[in-house]
Amino acid sequence: MPLINMKAPTKIHIAALILAFFSILPGWSQGRIIAKSDSKGSYRGGDFLKGNVRIRQGTTIIYCDSAYFIKEANMLELHRRVRILDGDSVTITAARAKYNTKGGIIELRGNVVYKQLGRVTLFTNFLDYDRNRGYARYFNGGKLVDSTSVLTSQRGYFDKPNNLTSFGGNVKGTNPEWSMESDTLQYNSLTRIVHFLKPTKVVNNQGNVSEYETGTYNTFSKQSTLRDGKFETESFIVIAETIVMNEATKSYSARGKVFMQSKTDDTIVTGEHAIFDQANGLTKVYENALMKKPAGGGDTLFLKADTLISIDPDPEDETKKRLLAYFNVKVYKNDFQGKADSLAYVNADSTINFYGDPVLWALGTQLTADTLSLVTANNAIQQLKLLTNGYIITQDTLFNFNQIKGRHITTYFRENKIHKIDVQGNGESLYYVLEENDSKVTGINMVTCANMLVRFQDGLLKTIRFDMKPEGKFYPPHLITTKESQLKGFDWRFDEKPKKEELFIAAPPAPSASATPERSE
Repeated sequence: MPLINMKAPTKIHIAALILAFFSILPGWSQGRIIAKSDSKGSYRGGDFLKGNVRIRQGTTIIYCDSAYFIKEANMLELHRRVRILDGDSVTITAARAKYNTKGGIIELRGNVVYKQLGRVTLFTNFLDYDRNRGYARYFNGGKLVDSTSVLTSQRGYFDKPNNLTSFGGNVKGTNPEWSMESDTLQYNSLTRIVHFLKPTKVVNNQGNVSEYETGTYNTFSKQSTLRDGKFETESFIVIAETIVMNEATKSYSARGKVFMQSKTDDTIVTGEHAIFDQANGLTKVYENALMKKPAGGGDTLFLKADTLISIDPDPEDETKKRLLAYFNVKVYKNDFQGKADSLAYVNADSTINFYGDPVLWALGTQLTADTLSLVTANNAIQQLKLLTNGYIITQDTLFNFNQIKGRHITTYFRENKIHKIDVQGNGESLYYVLEENDSKVTGINMVTCANMLVRFQDGLLKTIRFDMKPEGKFYPPHLITTKESQLKGFDWRFDEKPKKEELFIAAPPAPSASATPERSE
């Protein structure tokens, strides 16, 4: 019966690779250009260099097989085996390149490889860089690689003045710990937040899957905020409109049409808000919380409350598990219904305790007490203890109310039907005596005693045994009034019995969070 125990969801560690990507923006030196080559000449009004070309501008050195400098256009064209060194850390190679020395725009084409020593390497066929604006981009496909991760996309953008790095079009990331698919993501190096702007899917090395429409990841606080998200592991599924995860505190929350499903026993929990405290083994679902658990034989147990709390402090010790439900608790099963102010389930002894004006109904029988304690086994009721001021009301075939009261009452079930009732202390009973064919009332028996034992057959009263100085009265039909037909405290509350359809009023449906990454051509 415990709620789904939420374990750590899939983590996102793409930020380090993106940060390295942002840092590879060329920092080419400014200043006077000095060129050397094996031979020099003029061509179409410009200077032509050929053979072991070496061009230097500040700390930036360019090597290629040939170069053509058009002075009027301030354009330097580089051909074959282009290699650019920027200080000791950056090396760029390409088949060819164009460099506008005045405008500061560099275009690299063909097998472009951008390496930053010890950090990251970019592979693409098209890389442009605007030195003056601090803006760079690659297009028609690119791959970013560091020591552990690989990221590919159709487009990549570097906007240094605005501290933004963006990737678009069939974005994929891989790492020994995870893989990621998206269409658009963006990183702000000032806020240190990664923005996932289109449907994204992340799978970790344990097979756990997270899917979401949009989201953010704060690389400083280690907190993720996912919109229309879904987590799926080997044991459970969690879906919500908003999911917030904090890796540092191991705490997670979900908001808006929360849907959780256990794959091990098909238990489903829904609500508007959920909190998962992994460190303390605490799961809390509140605001219109509803749990649905298969109960065998095609039946389902429904539990609804303002708040549901699952406590699982030690995953290795099943006996420490507990489930709490409080305020406006309602329980529904085909052969069993109930309501109370609060409820507590203890896994160690499979006992459900109902508190706060509890009332239960089982096959036409109503049971009330200050506290009701229900013992279950194998999805079936074994015992129901009525602790303090126990009161049981059953209806006979003529819809008369047979009643039993006592200080403490234990009701025993067999095959989900009441088998016998044991009353201990202040016993009182009132039952209608019917003719042999149960067609007519012949009177009422009212008995008081210390203890009594009541036996049932097919859910109907069969015999009563009275112990310790029983005192009884018999009232024939013509003497039966309201006073004689009801024990003190009689309250038939059948109209309060939960109905299955009532449990779903305003309950959030299962969201269709099936985020599938879009593809851009």
